[in-house]
Amino acid sequence: QGGRAQRALARYLLPNALVLENLYCELEEGPFWIQKELVHEMDGWVVNERASKVFH
Repeated sequence: QGGRAQRALARYLLPNALVLENLYCELEEGPFWIQKELVHEMDGWVVNERASKVFH
């Protein structure tokens, strides 16, 4: 559900991954509204707009 450590790591890695081609992120089961917020947040951190992104 996006603990502090996991979010900090993702927030550091995704904006710095200029050559990222594919992102696959499996979300912890939980309330849909939390998952939706996390997906929106992480999607905004990806710098390469052509990267394939899958949130499951």
